[in-house]
Amino acid sequence: MNFGQIMQSANEGNPVSRLLGLRIVELDASRSVGVLTATENLLNPYGYLHGGVIYTLADTATGVLSRTSGKKNVTLEGNLNFLKGVPGGETIRAVAGKLHEGKKTGVYTVQISNEKEEVVAAGIFTMFFIEN
Repeated sequence: MNFGQIMQSANEGNPVSRLLGLRIVELDASRSVGVLTATENLLNPYGYLHGGVIYTLADTATGVLSRTSGKKNVTLEGNLNFLKGVPGGETIRAVAGKLHEGKKTGVYTVQISNEKEEVVAAGIFTMFFIEN
């Protein structure tokens, strides 16, 4: 698959991404960028974007980047530190980068920023490569 096909699969072929309004907007061999808007149905009871939605954006951005290896993958482990709340209506941006890509696993970083370019969450994800 080429980068465009991987992005199309992530955006159109992933029911969770469609449900959340999550979009991968940039992808190359070294990074992926995903965006998501904190719509009313994605907020927690306090009016902020639900942490699980932020985690899903991070997981998706890193997972899509790991697909550039040419291998299918699943998340083996993900760690995300929440640093700042995201109020309703804001759009956040996740940028994932590669740390390591081996035969069986890949390790990826992710940083999520708000519209003011403040980091709201950061983490590291390990993907397990499934034999094709």
